[in-house]
Amino acid sequence: STCALPISDAVIITDTLGDVREANESGVKIIGVLWGLHTEEILKQGNPTKIIQNPTDLLDAIKDVLK
Repeated sequence: STCALPISDAVIITDTLGDVREANESGVKIIGVLWGLHTEEILKQGNPTKIIQNPTDLLDAIKDVLK
């Protein structure tokens, strides 16, 4: 059996602008992270739902974007 997750319950966590742009096309909420490839300025170009600086903020960020 398969489990279908509503798009409103999905979140992508990424460090690249390309992923942010693709997620925006599909309607998925996006958390951009700053401990990877792209800077905050670059990630902002894709208009992510939220950007975080520290992995310790990830759980709270997920809860926040899924409200």
